[in-house]
Amino acid sequence: MSDRVQQLISLGREHYNAGEYDKAESYLAQAVAARPNFPDVYNMLGVIYHSQGRFSDAEEAFEAALRINPNYTEAALNLSVTYNDRGKYDQAREVYGRLISTSYDQPRPLLANKPVEWKIPLRDRDHVFRRGHRLMVQIQSSWFPLIDRNPQKFVASIYKASAADFVKATQRVYCSAALPSRIVLPVVSQLTSSRAASSR
Repeated sequence: MSDRVQQLISLGREHYNAGEYDKAESYLAQAVAARPNFPDVYNMLGVIYHSQGRFSDAEEAFEAALRINPNYTEAALNLSVTYNDRGKYDQAREVYGRLISTSYDQPRPLLANKPVEWKIPLRDRDHVFRRGHRLMVQIQSSWFPLIDRNPQKFVASIYKASAADFVKATQRVYCSAALPSRIVLPVVSQLTSSRAASSR
């Protein structure tokens, strides 16, 4: 990577993290024009386009990120939301169905009562907390009605799920020294006119 491209990405990421999307877009667009093989840059551009209501551009950016890295969880989640916003509900369900599996390319069932490490991006542009704020975390295995119901029983395609596949399930969140659960939040040191600083 050239020093120029590295500088563009660094500046773009700095403005992106500060919520200064107009400035970030300029730097990030230049970076992908010079070297179009950075999935995180495409994902950031997709978030920017989505925030501007440019859903078609956002879709293309998230798809580009996933072409480079098919296991990019955050880009897959963002693409699913964008498909849904554009009325492409079947495609949104398909992407989300792969996302909630352990493998995006080769979905397979989880083993019952076996802990699995699960990393879930919180899409930082949507979550801003002031010092002293408290969080409540809800755990569920479906994103209905935004995307679809979850049969709770593994099926290769949700379109082939029968009534018998919709069963009761128990979700467990482990919290121990061996199996810690946690939320990781960024801390923004400099306030902007429209965004407050985040705090752990």
